[in-house]
Amino acid sequence: MQKAYKTYHGSDEGFNDLIAAAKASPTCPADAVHIEDAKTISDRKEKELADAAAKNPELTMWKNLKAELTGANGATYFESSMKGALLPTLKGKVVSMTPALKPKTVVMALEDGTTPDATLKFETPLAGKVDVGTELSFEGVPESYTTSPFMVVFAVEKDKLHGWTGKNAPAPVHHRPKA
Repeated sequence: MQKAYKTYHGSDEGFNDLIAAAKASPTCPADAVHIEDAKTISDRKEKELADAAAKNPELTMWKNLKAELTGANGATYFESSMKGALLPTLKGKVVSMTPALKPKTVVMALEDGTTPDATLKFETPLAGKVDVGTELSFEGVPESYTTSPFMVVFAVEKDKLHGWTGKNAPAPVHHRPKA
């Protein structure tokens, strides 16, 4: 019976609940458990993925790139398809900046907003700073990457960075000596 359930449903998920419901009542309850077939489940998951991709295409692209780079042929994919090519807009949150004021390096979390996975490098320092957690978008040219921990290093031009507010630290107050 479990084999037939798994073949129809596509997994064992829900089988124990079905057996428990059957043992609890000698007749089929009015709110009987509906068992979805594997195709219906697969179609629903595909639609959910398509909806998520439509809502956040930058994240979808990033996840696809990450899957390629962490796969068996990641190095080949990076060298042939990414390195030196300007990528379309990606979006993430700031994790850290070096130096803290007028940074030339910004580490970002593109996938989950907290785990660093992209490093943006600039030729000249950015104006001021932004708060950690600030959402930025950018177009960049991948220079290198590592799979563990996963990190892609991008060369980014200032005009390809969007959302940078560049708040400066308060200017020091200079007092004139009293005459």
